[in-house]
Amino acid sequence: MSAELAPSRRIEAFDLARGLAVFFMAQVHALGIYANPETYDSIFGYVIEFFGSAPAAPVFMFLMGAVMAFSRRSGFLAMVRRGVFLLALGYLLNALRGSLPMWIAIQAGVSVEELGGATPLSELMSVDILQFAGMAYLTLAVVRRITRNPWIWIGLAAVVAGVSPLIWGFETGVPALDGIFALLGGGDGEHVAFPLFAWIAYPLVGMAIGQWLSTSVERSKLFRRIAWVGAGVFIAGGALTLTNIDFHIGDYWRTGPGGVLTITGYVLLWVWLLNLIAEPVLRRWPGRVLGFWSRNITVFYFTHWVLLGWSVLLVGYEAYGPLGTLIGFACVAMLASLVTLGWGRVRRGKGRRFA
Repeated sequence: MSAELAPSRRIEAFDLARGLAVFFMAQVHALGIYANPETYDSIFGYVIEFFGSAPAAPVFMFLMGAVMAFSRRSGFLAMVRRGVFLLALGYLLNALRGSLPMWIAIQAGVSVEELGGATPLSELMSVDILQFAGMAYLTLAVVRRITRNPWIWIGLAAVVAGVSPLIWGFETGVPALDGIFALLGGGDGEHVAFPLFAWIAYPLVGMAIGQWLSTSVERSKLFRRIAWVGAGVFIAGGALTLTNIDFHIGDYWRTGPGGVLTITGYVLLWVWLLNLIAEPVLRRWPGRVLGFWSRNITVFYFTHWVLLGWSVLLVGYEAYGPLGTLIGFACVAMLASLVTLGWGRVRRGKGRRFA
C-alpha cells in the first residue's frame, strides 16, 4: 500500500507513524474478531478502538500521499498500475479472509446469524482499506498529472470534505453500478469501511505536506510549522463539529467536514510529535519491528487479515476476554511477521531482518 522510498530520502517520522498505524489497525481488527461483546464494550475495548481510529487509518492515508514526493514510483503509469493492483488485491483479500472461510463455516452448520449477518457474497463485495488505497492511487495519479501545485491539492481536500455528504448513500438499483458507487461512498455504508469520499482528503493533504518537506532545507522548522497549523486546524474543526455533532462526527467511516478537519489537525500534530522521537525509537528493538512493518506494510496487512479470517474456524468468533484477545493478536502478529519475512526472502533471495 505504500510507495517504495529511496533509503537516503526517508523521513523517519513517516516510518514510525506508519509502523504504529499498522500495529493499531491489527489490534483493532483482532478486537473485532476475538473479543466477546462484554470485552468489546469495556474500557479495554474503548482504548484499543481509540488507537485503532485516528492514529491508525487516517495517519496511514495521510502518509500514502506524503511519501509520493520521495518515491521512486510516483510517475503516472506506475501509480495507475499500483492502484489497479491494490484494488484487485483488496477483492482477493475479501475472498481469502472472509468469503471462503465463511462458506466453509456455513457448510459446517454455522448460521448466518452466528456470523454477524454477513454472507460470503457481502464479504466479497465489501470495501476496505486496500480498495480505498487502490482508488486513492488512481485519484492521486490523475491529480498529480493535472497539477503539481500543493495549494490546489489542499483546496481539493477541502472541497472533498464539503461535498462528500452529498455522495453518501447514492444507489442506482443496478448491482454492477452500485458496486462502483460503493467505492466512492454510495450504498448503505454497512459494508463500506473506507469510501473514497471523504477519506481521499487525507492523502491529498499528505501529498502537499510531503511536497513541501521534499524541497525544504530546514525540515525541523517546517515540522514546527506543521504542528502550529495542525493545532489551528484541530481547533477550527472542533469548533465546526460542535455546531452539529451528529453530522460532523458521523460514524467514523462517513465523517462530515468538521470531523475531517479535526482528524486532519490531529494527524499533523501526531506526525510532528513522532518526528521528535522517531530517530531513537526506530533504533531500538520495538522500533525496529515497527520499521519492518512499515517497510512491508502491504504483505503484513494482507497476511494478518487472512490469518484472522481463517483462525475463526479454529478458535471461534467473538468468544474471548481481554487476555484471550491480546494473545490472539500476538499470535497473528508474530505469524504474519514470519510470513512477511519469508516472502521477502522469496522475492529478493534474502529477508529484511528486524534491524
